[in-house]
Amino acid sequence: MHDVVGSSVRIATTFIALVILAALLALPAAAQKAEEPLTGFLFNATTELHYEDNVYRTRSDEQNDAIAVLKPELSWNEVWSASRLAVNYLGDFGRYHAESDLDYNNNSINAYLMLEHSTKLRSAFTLGHERKVDKPGTTDALSVQGERPDKWNNSEVGVTVDYGTAGSQGQLVLDTLYSERRYTNNDQEFRDYDGAGAMLTFYYRVTSATRLLLEADYIDYDFTEEDALGGDQSGDDAKLLAGLTWDVTAKTTGVFKIGYRSRNYDDARFSEQQGLALFLDASWRPDIHTTVIFGAGKDNQNSGQRGAGGSVRAYGYVAAIRDITDLTRFKVDFKFTNDEFENFANRKDKRWDAGVGLEYSLLNWLDVGVAYRVQNRESNVDIFDFRSNAIMLTATTRFPQ
Repeated sequence: MHDVVGSSVRIATTFIALVILAALLALPAAAQKAEEPLTGFLFNATTELHYEDNVYRTRSDEQNDAIAVLKPELSWNEVWSASRLAVNYLGDFGRYHAESDLDYNNNSINAYLMLEHSTKLRSAFTLGHERKVDKPGTTDALSVQGERPDKWNNSEVGVTVDYGTAGSQGQLVLDTLYSERRYTNNDQEFRDYDGAGAMLTFYYRVTSATRLLLEADYIDYDFTEEDALGGDQSGDDAKLLAGLTWDVTAKTTGVFKIGYRSRNYDDARFSEQQGLALFLDASWRPDIHTTVIFGAGKDNQNSGQRGAGGSVRAYGYVAAIRDITDLTRFKVDFKFTNDEFENFANRKDKRWDAGVGLEYSLLNWLDVGVAYRVQNRESNVDIFDFRSNAIMLTATTRFPQ
């Protein structure tokens, strides 16, 4: 407990010092553009009722249950001509009717401060803390019936400096991040790590709607303990990428990056993972009633397994929302993921996750809906297989209107 408190204090102290320094640098710009701040508070919430036929995500002896879920969302924003402050909170609370060992309380809070030092130079600071669980089947670890989910805390501080703007001929953006993740139950201390990274991106505008980019990304992972088999996932992860961004008003937006990735391990028993890196995130509006979101990627992943050195993940997804009437919307989504574990019995997993639903605006501030979701994992190591089906009823507020 003392280590967790000490880590949070160190991160908070660093964040406050950086904010004070940036605020001093921003004083000239603020003095030139002094205006009354605009303050806003927003609260929304989603409630869900699920029925699932395999809540532990196991291959056999599936256990069904009903789950009540509450997801509150709070945010506070304050804007001046030369700066912006935002504080956001997200909650996710689940209660199971029979399998109370699976109950969870997920909390996430972050603060964001953006300072404009001149028309071309800006800095931004983020401070975040999360307390969450790994729900069954969400990691590469084996799900065991009757076992409580793994709990973890994550604290992070980030600093961004960018020179130029999105409308400039060129723009240079430097992102830095330091994080500390700690697991608090189920003897998962071997997954604790400190991460320090930086990403440098250069954008060059070629048309009014398109920019080319070059990006270098580096993260150093320092895992604090070995696992029971002596494994240590400490090492570094580096990527060199090229790509483009586009933004055609009211039609399509997106970013595409392709390049080289390399994951090295200090532990000689784990082989280096290197090869193609790919990232695609895009949206398309073929008409005013339809929105399509799609993407794909290939990257390295850390592992939740003892004696394993991570995996290479390739994925693709697509989601669509279609307005049937002014008050009714149809939603559908699909995601496919392929994981290859080079250091763990040549294990290969294929995941399918698909959902379909209807949403209706009952009031101008309240949406209600019904949805169905199926999740499936097929592995060449049979004990990791599972399939689950869920039916959900939802109600979501939409303040302010």
